[in-house]
Amino acid sequence: MPLFKQRKPRQFQYKSRFNNDGENHKESFQSQWEAARNSSKRRGGKLTVLPILIVLLIMVLILLYILKGYE
Repeated sequence: MPLFKQRKPRQFQYKSRFNNDGENHKESFQSQWEAARNSSKRRGGKLTVLPILIVLLIMVLILLYILKGYE
């Protein structure tokens, strides 16, 4: 009688991404992240741009002062 016959549950070959035995993967990921982060840093990027912008602003203000004298 197939009415009372139960099916077997399906079995899958699933490997979880979040296993406890994957500690070495975590360490390698962290080392790769640190290497990528250090290589992408621009050293002194803001420190060189800020004085240039200040000098440019001063030059524009001087130019405006000079041009007001011709009105």
